[in-house]
Amino acid sequence: MGRNTPHIVLSAGSFALWMPQTGDMSIPSSDHHSAPDRSADSAPRPARRKNWGALILLAVVLIALLIAAFFILSAVIPVQWAHFVGGHVQGRVATGSWYGFLAGLTLTWLSLTIAWQARRRMSWAWRLVLIVLALLVSVPNLLTAAVAFGTTEAVHAAQRIIAVDATFFPSATGWGAAAAGVLFVVGAITGIMFRSRGRKLKELKKSQAEARSTSSAL
Repeated sequence: MGRNTPHIVLSAGSFALWMPQTGDMSIPSSDHHSAPDRSADSAPRPARRKNWGALILLAVVLIALLIAAFFILSAVIPVQWAHFVGGHVQGRVATGSWYGFLAGLTLTWLSLTIAWQARRRMSWAWRLVLIVLALLVSVPNLLTAAVAFGTTEAVHAAQRIIAVDATFFPSATGWGAAAAGVLFVVGAITGIMFRSRGRKLKELKKSQAEARSTSSAL
């Protein structure tokens, strides 16, 4: 046992001497392997070119379809609208005048009111929706105006139908639309004046409250 003790100590000493050598051994860092190569991403990419020929062709086709739809609808809709109005009025003068005035008054006022809301703070998409909705509401009055003031053959045929079945419908619609325009302008001006007066009253009350608080603090 006494002889083996130096050997154990020597072995321990040799292990101690050997351990720092192993401690100095370091594993090569793999950071340069883990980092992605961004040279390919930073390289400028070729700009995508728009196919202007296809876009121009598509625009031409759409415009042609819109023109064809306009001519088809302008030849069909006035006559159909005249038959629709004549079927409800049935040649009665008082009924035609009353229906026309109500249509001009209510639809014009409603379309102007809807379009007036587009002045509020909102996105352009909602403003476009309101304007389109206002135009849709005013379509009956616009059709009546097209029949009354148009010059095409289809419009002349519609005028003959209106003259027999709904004589005073177009003129009554015009009077109703004019009355709605006047009422809308008066209402808008009155509303703006009341809102301005309300803001001034709020500012006056606020200034009076600030003056009272300042005087009480002194």
